[in-house]
Amino acid sequence: MKKAALLATFLSLITFLSIISGCSGRPAPRRLRIGIQPIPHFAPILVAKHKRWVEEGLAGDVEYTTFLSGPSMNEAIGGKSIDIGFMGDAPAIILKAAGVEDIKLIGIGSSSPTCLALVVPLSSNISSPKVLKGKTVGTIYGSYGHHLLVKILEQHGLRVEDINMLNMRIIDAVAALEARQIDAASVWDPWLSQLLERKKGRVLQDGRGITRGTVVLVARTDYIKAHPEMVRKFLKIYLRSVGWVRDHPAQTLEIVHLETGYPCVVLARSLASLDFSPDFSPEAISDIEKTAKFLTKLGVIKAKVDIKSFIWRGAF
Repeated sequence: MKKAALLATFLSLITFLSIISGCSGRPAPRRLRIGIQPIPHFAPILVAKHKRWVEEGLAGDVEYTTFLSGPSMNEAIGGKSIDIGFMGDAPAIILKAAGVEDIKLIGIGSSSPTCLALVVPLSSNISSPKVLKGKTVGTIYGSYGHHLLVKILEQHGLRVEDINMLNMRIIDAVAALEARQIDAASVWDPWLSQLLERKKGRVLQDGRGITRGTVVLVARTDYIKAHPEMVRKFLKIYLRSVGWVRDHPAQTLEIVHLETGYPCVVLARSLASLDFSPDFSPEAISDIEKTAKFLTKLGVIKAKVDIKSFIWRGAF
């Protein structure tokens, strides 16, 4: 009798748990895994990470992984090891076009046309992009630094074929410029501000009138479909952090310094010029569309990417 009673109780418990688990209509959200880059462009997520706002707001586990570039983050998204990522618009478009892992744009990270520039050594006699013909210029192929370089050359009647463009990691381009091994480099912050602060370089032309220098938030489409409320809650927390960054510039500077390791004097220049508005304004969409056209013309992407359908409108 005791065994029969125990069995009946056990079966009742299983039935109860089955009912409970089935009521949600979708699987319970797993840990949210966020890919970040330690640069000032992503100050709001760095602040949220530092203050543990995401963990508190989602009442769950949050895992942050740091990447030094968008392409390396793309590999992680393709391997489904992160759910949300912060990167430049170019790597996001490249990943979307490749079709390895379907993603959506869920927000704008930041923008600033003065946070990227074509620079030359401080003592260089190059006074205009017009005289870059035959010169050696370093940048990352397919990056928005590359995009800026091409557009600057076009403004001054030159083509990429008129220069010797070297595909270099940004830290290598900066080192080569400081050593006078190349004539110019197309770089962005914080490396741009480092060059200027150390008085090792000067700006030949920045992105004003050419590009906003947009970086974005992306999420895997399958994660959005499985946990749309989780993504909405995350974006609500992120929006709170954007407001806090706007209202507390001095504290933001200190936190970004702690999170990235870059000197405050370098970060201050970037943070003062960056626009952290997360919404998809017409200007932001236009800038991303220009990047997509550039990547298509360059042959980096083959598939057409419709930017408007690329955007998830679930929050902003």
